[in-house]
Order: sequence, then structure tokens, then C-alpha cells
Amino acid sequence: MRRNFYFLSLVLISAFSAGAQETNKVFAITASNTNNADPKSQKWINISEVDLATGKTVKSPLQAGETSLSLYTNGKSSQSPGVNMFAAAAYDRKTNQLFLSPMQSADLRWVDLDDNNTTQRVHRLPLGFVSDKDLVNSANHITRMVIGSNGYGYALNNDATHLIRFSTGRKPEITDLGSLIDDPKNGAVSVHNSCSGWGGDMVADAKGNLYLVTAYQTMFKIDINTKITSYIGTIKGLPVNYTTNGAAVDQNGTLIVSSANSPEGYFSVDMQTWQSKNIPGTQGLQSTSDLASGNLAFEKTTETSRVFNNDPLTRSRVSLYPNPVTDGTFRLSFDKKEIGRYQVQLLDLSGRLSFQKNLNIVSEKQVTEIQLPGKMAKGFYIVKVLDSGQKILFTDKIVVE
Repeated sequence: MRRNFYFLSLVLISAFSAGAQETNKVFAITASNTNNADPKSQKWINISEVDLATGKTVKSPLQAGETSLSLYTNGKSSQSPGVNMFAAAAYDRKTNQLFLSPMQSADLRWVDLDDNNTTQRVHRLPLGFVSDKDLVNSANHITRMVIGSNGYGYALNNDATHLIRFSTGRKPEITDLGSLIDDPKNGAVSVHNSCSGWGGDMVADAKGNLYLVTAYQTMFKIDINTKITSYIGTIKGLPVNYTTNGAAVDQNGTLIVSSANSPEGYFSVDMQTWQSKNIPGTQGLQSTSDLASGNLAFEKTTETSRVFNNDPLTRSRVSLYPNPVTDGTFRLSFDKKEIGRYQVQLLDLSGRLSFQKNLNIVSEKQVTEIQLPGKMAKGFYIVKVLDSGQKILFTDKIVVE
């Protein structure tokens, strides 16, 4: 985000279907009046699908004044959401939902992108930690948002005093995890400081971490479990006046950043060296206030990457729910799988076996309940389903609470 914070964040990855993945495309927020020289009067509300490799628009599914919207609260239509500026958004490729936080309203909103109604239904849920009147203070604005590798969404306000976790699905739930904690090694660079830590965007990696790209080219790594935030440094090679408003990971695991106020276009960033280089052909394109995708950093190089990307195994005729697991029980649905014996395994993120159970599938459509032992530690696990020959048929991630 810019220092005046009128440049708002919003992007989602292209709609994911079971038949194909378009992981190099995202939806970017652009201004409705980009020809206006006054940035304070710009309204960042247009959503365009773009190709990260070129920065060019593929299509424009949602433009200001061209799409009919209806706002729903607790399942009931309450009012039109109107034309508003959005401060942050994230896309969940598993549920095909777009989550966002508007600038002047203290709530989480989401859209089911599979909704084919002429009137697009926008759902809302109060954030809880802040009211509409508190948004007069820009420190309270939710300006960064992403879906983590554990399936939860994470949103962060400007001064990093509220890390918000939200679930996806039909009935999202919001939890305020509290303030980020500066690693003592950060020295004078604080994630809470408006000159170094405000604005920008977040991306996630396959190991369960978040990366905060602030508006000032500054990078922080966030440990979700401890909330300890480590200062990485600044991105190398960007133009001096280039504000890093948007960030996304492309299908190759490369970080892509965009700016709302620079004609220099998109830059790719190596997440090992933090060196950037301009993406040819993106110069002079429409300014983009935010970028995001369903891709995770390091998912191709992580041992457990099969869990965190949409591997073909996870699209087999086995499904798992609910997730997260809150009562020690989850279910596996087998659809048109061969009758026979199977084995379910739960492994921690280091690959150690934590639990296993043998199953006997007796019908082509069977739902089996898995009861976890009471001593099972809370956290992230890998779920595997194996056939009688120990061939892996299905993997997914699960959160035990």
C-alpha cells in the first residue's frame, strides 16, 4: 500500500476446477478511474483476471457498475454492498471462494465463485475486534490477507496488532489470534512501525509460514503458531519509489510483486536471495494494487508438498471432512472405490506416523468415521489413504484442534 493507504489490496487466483488448474492466472484489483491524477479519489474496485507471466488482462469478470451485487448477513439479503474500496482479499482454491475486507466496513466478506446467479451474493461476518467507527484510524484497517497451507485464511491489520484467522466453507468462523511479536533479532525494524511494517500483502509457504511484503519493499516471515515475526530484509533491485502493494506466488514458486503507483510493471522475486527482476512486457500496464494466488511458496521443494498443492491424489474419489477437526472425529467418504481393505494414516509434518487405522470398504459409496485417540496433539497432520498393496490413493492436510 501507499503511505496514504488509498491503494487497497485485492486479488484472487483464477477459478480452480477439478478438471484443470490455471495456476499462472490471478485476479488483480485495479482502479475504476485510473486516468484520474488524484490518487485519493481513485476507487480500487475493479477485478481483472491477469496472467502473471505477462501482466496482461485475460478477462474482466467484475467491473465497477457492471455487476449486480446483493449483500447477505446470516443467510438473509440485507442491502446492496454498493461500490466500496477493498483493503484486502484472499482466494481459497479448494472451495473456490473469494474472501475480502472492505475499507469502510469492519467485516469479513466472501463470494462463492461457483454461484451462477445473475445477482452475485456477497456474504458478511463481523470481524469482532473493531467497529466501523474505529476504521477512522488507518492502523485498524485489514490490509493483508492470504490462505495458508493449513486451509485457514489469515488477515492482518496495518499496525499488526490483530492477526485474524478465519475458516473457509459455508459458515466461516473468525478468531483473533492477537498481536504479532517482533523477533528480538529484528533490532530497530518493527512490524508494527508505520514506516516499515504497514500496507502491502501476504503470501504463504508450504511449510506453514506466512510472508509479509509491506508497502515499503520490506519482508517479514511470520510463524503462525508463535506469531513471532522475523525481519528478512528488503527486496533487492526494485525502483526506489516502487511501492510493493501486491504479492502472489506463481506456479513456479516465484514471488511476484506489483505496484499501485509505478509504471514499471511486475517484478519477480527469488525467495532465496530476495533479488528481483522486471518481468518483460509488463511495463506501462494498468497499475495493480494487489496480487494473490492459491499457490504456495516452496511447495515444489517441500517434502510434504503433496499435501499442500492440489495433487491429483487429492482429487481421487475420496474426500475428507470436517476440517479442521474440533471433536476428535472426521469422516472419509469413498465414492466408487473398489470394495476391499484400506488403511488410513496420519503423519505429522516431519513425516512421523502418529495414527493409523485399517478400514473395510463394503460398498461403492461409503462414509467411514475416524475417531482419533484422546492423546492426539493439536496441530497439522498429513492424512493418507492406502490400498491393500500400500499404494497411496489419497492425501490431504488436516488440522486437529
